[in-house]
Amino acid sequence: MALPRPAAQRRIVADLLSDLPWSARQRLSDLDRAGLALLLEWANASPDCETVPLPHFTHKGVMYHFPKPKGSNMTCIEFPMADEYYQDFIAAEKPDQHSLMCLLATLVREQNPDPAEVLRMGDARVALYSREEVEARASRLAGLPPEYCLQALLWFAGMKKYVHRVYGAWLFDSQDDEEEEEDEVPQKTANTGPNFGWWGIYQSVAESGVFGNLGQVHQAAFHDVCVYLVRKRVEAEQHTSAVPAAGVKHSDDE
Repeated sequence: MALPRPAAQRRIVADLLSDLPWSARQRLSDLDRAGLALLLEWANASPDCETVPLPHFTHKGVMYHFPKPKGSNMTCIEFPMADEYYQDFIAAEKPDQHSLMCLLATLVREQNPDPAEVLRMGDARVALYSREEVEARASRLAGLPPEYCLQALLWFAGMKKYVHRVYGAWLFDSQDDEEEEEDEVPQKTANTGPNFGWWGIYQSVAESGVFGNLGQVHQAAFHDVCVYLVRKRVEAEQHTSAVPAAGVKHSDDE
């Protein structure tokens, strides 16, 4: 029985079995090899924000936490900041360790020492405010095993796909392909000027006052603001479609 296996798993299985005597390898069936491959699911890593295999860890005596599944505790400032480091990393011609570490340092943050704030915010991590603190945290995280950086990279890639799938039909400029979410930037109802991406949208949200001033918007729950943007977009489209209908009715009455 031959079962399809990812190339990485196939290579690892071959390397593991190479230490066995030839006679022992000959006695292994395809089913035996497939069973061994099932123990190597970690080698088939793919973008996924719905699971967090390593939710927290201790480094140099400090506890750090990853975001919750689906970024349910992400703040508004966190998503575009992480996206900038992510884009820098995948666009680099050579491995960009600095951008990768800064992506990790944006998502992974120290344990918040205030239990009341942890309960109120639903987030065990300290708040994120600036790139300067990200750079400093990245330096403190130096020396971590590579699997932590890999989890941050794959988790955020999965988060981008998730945001694209949930909000994309309403917030993003194009819906050509889920693989092209590099342009995942919300747009206003009429994009007649420069597009400042999430940062510009956050300014517009702050002007509405719904989530407070700009600093408060940056600390607001990312998904809450996305839902608000979708709702406003729906309301704008419903209003636009209702105006011509009202005009037609007025003409008929005359």
